[in-house]
Amino acid sequence: FIQACRGDDFDKATDVPDSGTADIARYLDHDATDGSEFQSLPAQADMLIAYATTPGYVSWRNSEHGSWFIQAIDEVFRSQAYNEELCAMMVEVNKVVARDFEATGHHKQMPSPIIQLLKKFYFRPGYPS
Repeated sequence: FIQACRGDDFDKATDVPDSGTADIARYLDHDATDGSEFQSLPAQADMLIAYATTPGYVSWRNSEHGSWFIQAIDEVFRSQAYNEELCAMMVEVNKVVARDFEATGHHKQMPSPIIQLLKKFYFRPGYPS
């Protein structure tokens, strides 16, 4: 863990409905002055950005099967999306790419997800493919 600044900008909060207390229609019509059912969250909350590789490194692709990263996403999501949440699947994608793929010359790749989710996210709970 590194506690350090990464720039000079300040995070301007975004008001969103408090979980379960306001429906989307009320959120869209929200008057920022009432604030009774809203909480302040960072503007970048509830995002997941999954990069194929870490900064400064190449992302490998097989000319017949496609990129290692997309192959791993396809494999992991097809087998786990019915009962696993997104962050856990991204850890598995990291493991598949890091362990199961290697280019000539002993070259590897490490995906680099940025996870800013506030809750667990499921694609298809309970629906096996």
